[in-house]
Amino acid sequence: MAGIKAPLLDILTKLTAIQVVNREGATVPLFARIWNNQIEFEKAGELQVFPKPAAFVEVISPVVFQEIGQNFRSADLGINIHLVHEYYNEDGTFEQDLEIFDLRDKVTAALSQFKPTGCSQIVVTGEQQDYEHDN
Repeated sequence: MAGIKAPLLDILTKLTAIQVVNREGATVPLFARIWNNQIEFEKAGELQVFPKPAAFVEVISPVVFQEIGQNFRSADLGINIHLVHEYYNEDGTFEQDLEIFDLRDKVTAALSQFKPTGCSQIVVTGEQQDYEHDN
């Protein structure tokens, strides 16, 4: 892998190609940015509100590089995708937010076997659900 920036830009581009429906009912590109704990900053009022649904790409640190010769390095680049959307229990199912799984499925389909610049294919290795979310 030549660096981290190019593959991250490729992943962000791939994510923004996903079409989603926002709370106003409009079909829009998925809002995608690099992760910087935006959810906590937004809750604290320290960040402008961002469009939702959204996906934030986090590079799992540390990234360990190995020299493979002739000024080339190799690394396993692990990423987390943080998905955010608004859910207001409009269907009366009381916190049974199943819409997030539709978004998860779209993101997984878009990134599975995708090959960013200078990388091998992306392989989904796991996921973790947030059990303490608000809307």
